[in-house]
Amino acid sequence: MTTNESYDIITAVLQQAQKQDVNIKINPIMSNSVNFLDITTTNTNGQLTTSIYHKPTADPYYLLYKSDHPHTIHRNIPYTALVRAARLCSNLHDFHRERLRIHVSLLLNNYRPHFISNHFQRFFQVHKADILYKYFDENTYSQLHRQLLYQTSKRELEEQAMKKDPVLFPPVLQQRPWNQRLILLSNYV
Repeated sequence: MTTNESYDIITAVLQQAQKQDVNIKINPIMSNSVNFLDITTTNTNGQLTTSIYHKPTADPYYLLYKSDHPHTIHRNIPYTALVRAARLCSNLHDFHRERLRIHVSLLLNNYRPHFISNHFQRFFQVHKADILYKYFDENTYSQLHRQLLYQTSKRELEEQAMKKDPVLFPPVLQQRPWNQRLILLSNYV
C-alpha cells in the first residue's frame, strides 16, 4: 500500500479494520520489500524487482525421484521449476540464486546430478538462452524473463481453442461463471 498519510493515521485505520472482523490479521510494517503469496516485491531506488519468496516453514522438497510416477513427470519437474523462476525473478542474480536452490532441492530428492544438469541445459536450449547456463548475461536474461512472462499459458491456449472450434468444445459443455442472481440462497442459522 502506498499513501501520503502518516504512520499513526495508517495504524489507527488498520487497527479499526482489525477490530471489525476477528478473522482479519493485519501486521503493519514499513519496509522496502513485501512478501505476498510466493513473491517478494522490492523497491530499490524507485525500481520494483520481484523474486521468489520461500516461507520459512516450507520444506524444499519436490516429488522423490524414486517414486512410482512416470519418467515424464520427473523430467518436467526441473524444467517447470526453472520456468517458474524465470517468470517470477526480475533480475539475473535472483534467478541464479533460485536456480541453485532448485538444484539443491532436487539433489535432496535423490535426483542424479547428471539428470539435473541435462534438464537444466534443455530448459536453456529450448528458450535459446544457452549462454545463461554458464555465463551471467543480464541482457539475455531480460529477454528470457520477458519472453516467459508474456507467454500464453496452457490454460489460455485451451480457452482460445474452445472459442475457435465449437464442434470439439460445444458451448453447452463449457464452464460458465456462477451467476448469483440466478439462485438466491438465504442464510439459515
